[in-house]
Amino acid sequence: INELKGSLETYSDRQKKGAGAILGVNHQGVLEIHRGMIAPPDPKAQKAKEKETARAAAVERGEPEPSGFSEALMRKLTANRTAALAAHLLDCPRVALDLLCAQLATQLIYRGGWYGAAGVHISPTSQSATLLSAAGEQLETSKAWLAIEARRAELLKRLPENPADLFGWLSQQSELEVIEILCFCTATSLNAIVGSESASRPLAAVEDAIGLDLADWWQPTRESFLNQVPKAVTVAALQEAGASADVVKAVGAAKKTEAAELAEAQLRDSGWLPAPLRGLHYAMNTAARAKRSAKEAPAAKKRASTKQPATAKQGLPKKRAAVRVVAKAAAVGNAKPTSKRKPQATEAWPFPNTGRP
Repeated sequence: INELKGSLETYSDRQKKGAGAILGVNHQGVLEIHRGMIAPPDPKAQKAKEKETARAAAVERGEPEPSGFSEALMRKLTANRTAALAAHLLDCPRVALDLLCAQLATQLIYRGGWYGAAGVHISPTSQSATLLSAAGEQLETSKAWLAIEARRAELLKRLPENPADLFGWLSQQSELEVIEILCFCTATSLNAIVGSESASRPLAAVEDAIGLDLADWWQPTRESFLNQVPKAVTVAALQEAGASADVVKAVGAAKKTEAAELAEAQLRDSGWLPAPLRGLHYAMNTAARAKRSAKEAPAAKKRASTKQPATAKQGLPKKRAAVRVVAKAAAVGNAKPTSKRKPQATEAWPFPNTGRP
């Protein structure tokens, strides 16, 4: 009987690729081999495959690809935007103090039940869990999140171990020390998550005030963006980022998974952002990058014509961060003062040099 059963257990090469064997030892200590076992499909992979198949079928029927971002993607993007805003605000104590004051005043001074300064949640309630729920595990490894947690660890080293001693400790500190702690508490209370592209943008004025450009904090990777948008959006992103026509054509002809992989390599460090993450300083820095590229183009062409081997320092563009600093400095220098009272040294932002690393 065993020989007859064994003669029937023949598998084609195709079946072998999709199946495997499970080895075990029974209660009598005898080795058992169960062949032809097929692992259950990954629900997420199966769902993604079905979605891609449906999309491809719709394209073949001549139906246009869906435009816009889903609610899940919008919440993910704006959770990252909130984390970046919070991380940037940590070094802008005067702006954080103004924001805290505005939120308290609109609730306690104004009449008529108007609660302005939308986007600040001061109960006090940390918004960390809310941001992680919206953005997923990817947020925990982001530049903004790591900056916030590093500042938290730094503050905890200075604060008394027992919270009951905090008030007495604060009374012995400088105003700047107290403002820095207030700044952190305000920043980690932010929640500017929205689920629709048409929704108003909470805290846009704060973003502009501190010179926030999400390109400093966020990258359009497959996990953060490209896997969740139609290929048409990816192609449009490459065109806006200035990718070559050959690259755009290759991405357009590739399957969505491969297209996302190719696009990620092209968009990395390009400074490109999807519309929900753009702000005033994104436009300024984009113009600065375009102007810089126009200036560098003739020099690059001249270097190519000489056919000399490039050295380690030749042909390297200036760092994008430097351009952003120049643009930010220009914006701050040209900004009109909002108050006739001259700011004191302890109110300045970013923090003056206090000797900390």
